[in-house]
Amino acid sequence: MSDPNRTGGTVRERLCVREQSNLGRGQFPILHYGGAFAIRVIPSRDDVLVVELFGELDVVSMARFEGTVAELLSGHPSELLFDLTQSEFVCAQGYSVIGRCAAEVKVAVRSRTELSARVLALYGYEDVMVLTEPEALRYAPS
Repeated sequence: MSDPNRTGGTVRERLCVREQSNLGRGQFPILHYGGAFAIRVIPSRDDVLVVELFGELDVVSMARFEGTVAELLSGHPSELLFDLTQSEFVCAQGYSVIGRCAAEVKVAVRSRTELSARVLALYGYEDVMVLTEPEALRYAPS
């Protein structure tokens, strides 16, 4: 097997490369192919879970994201707050997963731009509250 960290290597080799990154609260695998992606879940007040996304939520990281969201929903939180302020990219499927959560729990999205609100509205997820900075800073979890 060639060194997938250098330029080249097969797609399979690049997909299989993982390393651990310490983001302050735990260990998160980072995929090198398709961009880096990590999730951090922070329990907050009144059974609200803050789901922080880092990097790029794309087709490569979707299965992991969907699995994490399903696991969180199985715990019956009162609310999910998806913090996208540290993410570089969220694919359409990612917004769809976020929006579908609103059928089960209250959902809010914290974002740097209005793009999140436009995409969620386009998909018909008007029940999702979208907070853009500086609004998002006022809604910070306690």
